Amino acid sequence: ITHERRIFVMGGIGWGGRLTATAETFDIDTQQWSTIPSMSTECKNCVAVMLGDNIIRMGKGTAEQYSLKSKKWSPFTLMNTRRGDFAAAVVDGKIIVVGGFDADNFQCLATVEEYDPSTGEWREITPMRTKRRGCAAAVLGGKLYVMGGSSSQDDGVLTLSSVEVYDPATQQWTLLNDMTTPRSHCAAVSLEGRIVVAGGYNGYHNGGERLSSCEVY
Repeated sequence: ITHERRIFVMGGIGWGGRLTATAETFDIDTQQWSTIPSMSTECKNCVAVMLGDNIIRMGKGTAEQYSLKSKKWSPFTLMNTRRGDFAAAVVDGKIIVVGGFDADNFQCLATVEEYDPSTGEWREITPMRTKRRGCAAAVLGGKLYVMGGSSSQDDGVLTLSSVEVYDPATQQWTLLNDMTTPRSHCAAVSLEGRIVVAGGYNGYHNGGERLSSCEVY
C-alpha cells in the first residue's frame, strides 16, 4: 500500500515458513525501512487498501485497520463471505473486493462485495463474469479493472488471461481484450493513464512457472 511517498507492507510468511503479523514502512525520500506496530492477527495472502487515513487489511475471515494518525490497529467490519486469495481496491471512496475462494468450502468465486464507509456495512454487488482467485485489480478513470487469476475446471485449474472492468455508474461488468499472457498472482497498478501488469505465475501459484514479464493496457 502506498500513501504520501511511503510504502506499507504487512503480514506474510517469515523465516522458517511461519506466518507473521509484523508490519513496516518504506520512506521513498530517505530510502529507509522502519517498523510500525504489528497487527493483532498473523496472516498470509492478505489484501490491504488505503481508505482515507486508514490502512484496511482483510483476509480469510479477519479484518483490521491501522490509523496513520493514532498509529494503532483496531478491528474492522468483516466481509459477508470468508474469502481468501481475492483482490481489492477503492473506487469512489468505497472498498470493492472481488473473487478469491470461499474459506469455508474452497470454491472459486465470482462474487463481489462493496464496503460503504458512510454505513459501515458490506453489501453484495454485481458479480464478475468469471470466477477468479489470485487475480489482480487496478483503478483507472473511476472504473475497476480485474485481470488474470485462476479458475477451477473439471480437468484441473485454468490460469486466466481474461480481463473485465466494472463501471460503478452502470453497476455492470464488461469483458475486455485478453492479456498476452495468462497470469495468476500477478501485480497490477494504474500509472499515467495506463494499467501495468507484472509477474505472477503461468500456472496456479507453485504449480506454474514464475513470470518476470510485464505488459501494459
